[in-house]
Amino acid sequence: VPAGTPLFAGGKSLGGRVAAELVSRQPEGDGIEVAGLIELGYPLHAPGRKDRSNVKPLRHIDVPSLFCVGSRDVFCDVELLRPILPTLLAEAELFVVDGGDHSMLLPRASGREPEAAYPEVAARVATFIQSIRYGNQPGEH
Repeated sequence: VPAGTPLFAGGKSLGGRVAAELVSRQPEGDGIEVAGLIELGYPLHAPGRKDRSNVKPLRHIDVPSLFCVGSRDVFCDVELLRPILPTLLAEAELFVVDGGDHSMLLPRASGREPEAAYPEVAARVATFIQSIRYGNQPGEH
């Protein structure tokens, strides 16, 4: 990787939780230093256990973050995640796939292909990376 190239951490579900934990540990001395964090289907709670949110991996997120979640995600109630994001130490952006499940797949009843939201998610991730790579804040274009 050429010097000065921003490094991003991220993952899907448990991989995202691990990435968040590694970013949170950076100020403690045993984590990773990155330019941004990308979460796809962050597992905030176990299915049916909305009363037991696991926010510990988010405790020291001090880089811009993008959270992509489905509105039907049984592992991440969007309305529970939404108030957590402003408490992070850096700006966090939320992208909700309307009708999407934990994998952001759409139900067949939607009239769309199950993977129809994937290009939208990919575009949002690309925009997020470009905003950091070229010095803009997330959300600026």
